[in-house]
Amino acid sequence: MSLKKKIENFAYDVSGLGAYVDEQSEELLVKQVTSAQTLQLINIQEGVKSSAELKLMDDTITYQTGDCDMTASGDTVFTDRALTVVPMGFKKGFCNKDLDGFWTQLQLRAGAMDEDKELIFEEEIVNYLLAKHSRALDVAIWQSDSALSSGNNSFFDGFCKILTVSNGCVDLNSSSTAAITTSNAYDTFYEMFENTPTAVAESDDYACLTGRENFNKLMKNLVDLNFFHYSPAQIATMDRVILPGTDMTVYKVNGLNGKDDAFVGRLSEFTFGTDLTGDFDTLEIWYSQDDDKIYIRSKFRAGVQVPFLDQIGVWQGTSSPS
Repeated sequence: MSLKKKIENFAYDVSGLGAYVDEQSEELLVKQVTSAQTLQLINIQEGVKSSAELKLMDDTITYQTGDCDMTASGDTVFTDRALTVVPMGFKKGFCNKDLDGFWTQLQLRAGAMDEDKELIFEEEIVNYLLAKHSRALDVAIWQSDSALSSGNNSFFDGFCKILTVSNGCVDLNSSSTAAITTSNAYDTFYEMFENTPTAVAESDDYACLTGRENFNKLMKNLVDLNFFHYSPAQIATMDRVILPGTDMTVYKVNGLNGKDDAFVGRLSEFTFGTDLTGDFDTLEIWYSQDDDKIYIRSKFRAGVQVPFLDQIGVWQGTSSPS
């Protein structure tokens, strides 16, 4: 009698298992926040609790024959413009008991009482809130309107509302262009340069501020026109460019994203008023025994103004909403 060896194929049977999800990792991923640029460029006036005056002076020079009969001529004129700030802030409350039963409980301290007193992922949460705060404030600086009934942009009037042709600013869109495109961007920005008030164009902090969309259209147009000697890597990281054939620097400011507006003037005359600049990157964090919650709070003051409306140029497309 001969014996035959039976050969069987063995394999893992995982049909009774659910898909594995790794919830042990301590890495926390946060949503990207667009960086803010405006406050890095413009003038900041501190020490404003409610309202302060931008003190202005103007004068004239009148030449005459330099003899013994010269007479006094020309006035030194003092005026002011009110810079009004409003108190603003945000507050968040965290109850760590809400984290029970989820992967988030892995970060809690041991002990039913002790676990209430520590904010998990504190560094990530704080840094993320500060980034969101910076971004929201950048938008508010430009797009706020105190006539709005609610929302982050309803506390004060931003530059877009203050700086209009009807309020006395210079109209830079003399050709009545409907909108900036990838084919007319260079010509449109050059027209802004040509229409800039002379006193502003000759200053050392002369600049044009616009949103991401307009800036990208300008970059595309410049590339198509072969104006560039930069590498693609440089172009991808640029947030400003000197308009070829001019000395006007065009800055991309994300507070103007979504709008076709562009503003030309001296950076030092775009003024942001506040009580203390350190308030923007400072958060208070504390544990309250009264309700077993951890709180985060930020408070600051904010408002904008310019000293001379007739030294600010405004571009807006004829097809844009007012």
